[in-house]
Amino acid sequence: MTNHPLLIKKTSSGFTIVEMLVVITILGLLLSVFLSAFREARIASKYTVAEAEMEQIAKAMSVAEDFTDPIKDITGSNCSGCSCKETSDPPVYSLRDLPDSHPCVEDWRNALANIADKSVFLEDYESLVRDPWGAPYVLDENELERPEGDPKGPCTGDWLRTVGPDGILDNGPGADDCWFPLPYRTTRCKDEFRASGGSGCSGIQY
Repeated sequence: MTNHPLLIKKTSSGFTIVEMLVVITILGLLLSVFLSAFREARIASKYTVAEAEMEQIAKAMSVAEDFTDPIKDITGSNCSGCSCKETSDPPVYSLRDLPDSHPCVEDWRNALANIADKSVFLEDYESLVRDPWGAPYVLDENELERPEGDPKGPCTGDWLRTVGPDGILDNGPGADDCWFPLPYRTTRCKDEFRASGGSGCSGIQY
């Protein structure tokens, strides 16, 4: 079999074209692996920032006056994030694209302002309106929302969440939302369940 002259022709550096193609292919694969690892590292670092910000908000909530009032009595809503849910059916509307004038952003900013008014931990609450990807955090105040006798009970926990890199409010399989459990505040729920929330994102909650 006769080798094609173009494939065995050497470059001025002494490499054949085949060898050069092999080197280029390997470099391309290595670059692809590097870019993928870099992207994952960036996403992980933003999740870390989001968790730290949600933990700061949780601490502010835990010490907000009056200390035994449920969060809903402080924020003035039993679901500050409900105005964001209209973007999730179907779940294709990115919260990152919402203007500051959208109720989803305004309701969350108002909730933060009300918490900051009763807590020393949220002096710069404006920096916590949006997560590292640019979407507003979503708060669902549940403590003492349901009456006695309700199957889920009055001590359903409060949750704060980031909608993650895709900016979409979604509970479905493969969703990248990250939920942060908030501490109980009322004596009734502290005595019955837990004294404080979790220490980080806990995944999808239904």
